[in-house]
Amino acid sequence: MNLTSLKSPQFRAYISAAFVAINGTWVQRITLGWLAWEMTGSASFVGLVAGINFVPAVLSGPFFGVMADRIDLRRAAILAQFAMIAISVLMLVLFLAGLLNAPLLAIMSLAAGLAASAYTPVRMALITRLAPREALTSVVVVTSLNFNLSRLIGPAIGGVMIAQWGVGAALGAICLAPLPLVLVLWRLPLAAPRGPARVAHGFITEMRDGFRYAAENTLVREAMWITGLSALAGRGALEILPAIADGGFGRGAVGLGQLSAATGAGALLSAMLQALGHAPAAEALKVRSIWAALASCVLVALLGLSQNWGLSLLAVAGLGFCGTLVGVSLQSGIQLTLPDALRGRVMSLWSLVALGATAAGAFMQGALVDIFGLEATLLGVGGAGLAALLLPRMLAGRAE
Repeated sequence: MNLTSLKSPQFRAYISAAFVAINGTWVQRITLGWLAWEMTGSASFVGLVAGINFVPAVLSGPFFGVMADRIDLRRAAILAQFAMIAISVLMLVLFLAGLLNAPLLAIMSLAAGLAASAYTPVRMALITRLAPREALTSVVVVTSLNFNLSRLIGPAIGGVMIAQWGVGAALGAICLAPLPLVLVLWRLPLAAPRGPARVAHGFITEMRDGFRYAAENTLVREAMWITGLSALAGRGALEILPAIADGGFGRGAVGLGQLSAATGAGALLSAMLQALGHAPAAEALKVRSIWAALASCVLVALLGLSQNWGLSLLAVAGLGFCGTLVGVSLQSGIQLTLPDALRGRVMSLWSLVALGATAAGAFMQGALVDIFGLEATLLGVGGAGLAALLLPRMLAGRAE
C-alpha cells in the first residue's frame, strides 16, 4: 500500500489542511465557470475564463520555479495563500456591490491564476521535504488522492451552494478555505534539502539550467509531451463543462456540479488504485501514462457523441480517471529522478506544460463549440489528439 508518507506527522498535518484549501479552489473554479456562463451564455467566454486562469503558469511559472529553489519554502507558501485570500475577498466585495461584470470576472480569474502559479512550484518542492525520500512516490500519490477527493467534493458543494444560497455564499466559502493551511504552514518544520547543494548563480543562469535539464533528460522531455497532449484534449474538454451541462443538456448549476463531481469521482478512483498498488519504475509509469492519454482522447470523442446524461457522466468520470493517471504517473516519474536543488525549476516547467495545454485546450474548444457546435468540436479534438499521440510512435517504429 503506497501510503507510507502518512507516517510523517508533518506531512499528515499539511495534507489535512490542504484538503480544506483545495476544496475551496474547486468551489472557486465551478463558481467562476458558472458566473461566466450566466453572464454571457457563451462557451467561448467560459473557455476564456477557465483558460486565462492558467495563463500565469505559462508566463510566470519558470520565474516562480527559480524562486522556489532560492527562497524559504514555508514563508513563500504562506504568502501565496494570503494572496489567494486577498483576491477571493476582492471578488466577493465586487459581487456584493453589484460591480462584478464579465471583464472583471476575467481579470479575477487571471489574478487567481497568478497566485496559484506562484504557489505550485513552492508546493511541489515543499511536499518532498515533509517525508523521507523513500516515501517520495507515496507523497505524490497521497497528494493526488487528496486533490482528487477534493475534486469530487468541492464541485458538488459549489453547485449546491450556488443553487441553494447563491453565488455570494460560494464566494464567502472560498475566502475562508485557505485559513487552516496558513495556520499549519506557520508552524511547519521542513527537513533539510537532499542531494547536491544548490550552487548560487544569476537568476537567468539558474532558469536556463532548469530548461537545459528538462530538454536533455529523456524521461522529462517525453513526460512533458504526453502531459501536454493529454491536457490539451482531455482537460481542455473538462474546462467547458458549463457549456455541456447547461448548453447541451439544460441542467443548470446542479448539472454542472454533477459533471464536475463525476470527473472528481473518476480521478479519485484513479488516485486510490495508485495508492493501493506498488510503486513501479519510471519507465513503467511512462508506458501507463501513454495508454491513459490515448484513452482520454477516445473519451473526449465519446462525450461529443453522447446524447444521454448518464453516458456523459461516465465519459467525464473516465476523463478524470485517465487525466489523474497521466498526471500522477508522470509527476512521480519525474520527481524520482530530480535532485532537490533543481526540483522547483523542473517541476515548474512540467506545470507550465500541463496548465498551459489545459488553457490552450479551454480557449480552443470553447471557441470551436461556438463556431461548429459541441459534437463536432469534441469529435475533432479527440481524433486529433489520438493522431498526435500515435503518429510519432508509428513513424519511430517504421524507422527501426
